[in-house]
Amino acid sequence: MNKAKKESLVFLAFDGDNIGNEIERLILINDITSLEKFSINYERILGKFIKKVLVLPNSSLIFQGGDNFMVCLPIFDTLRNMLDSYTREFCFESGTTISVGVGTSPREAFYALKFAKACGKNSIKYFEELG
Repeated sequence: MNKAKKESLVFLAFDGDNIGNEIERLILINDITSLEKFSINYERILGKFIKKVLVLPNSSLIFQGGDNFMVCLPIFDTLRNMLDSYTREFCFESGTTISVGVGTSPREAFYALKFAKACGKNSIKYFEELG
């Protein structure tokens, strides 16, 4: 009997860097106009980024909240190059940076994301490389 090979999945955890700090700063200086502009612009660019990731075959959004989101998709050979390209484009368009954690489960992706944040942010970390 021939069994179909189970597709290997990867989880990607994304978190905008210093977004909360910028929002707090704008609130504390009472700059409502800049706060509105920043929020609208960031939401638009983040939404575009999420849609771009979800266009990939068999991808699914696990959750989204604020400047965080997690997706699940099949592993493919050019994943690293795609993530590098997508995050560079995001940074250029938003004027902010984003950290990414990659793993074979939500927990692994979250750990890798936390490691990316602890290592100075604006990076992509793979759980398999943590040691």
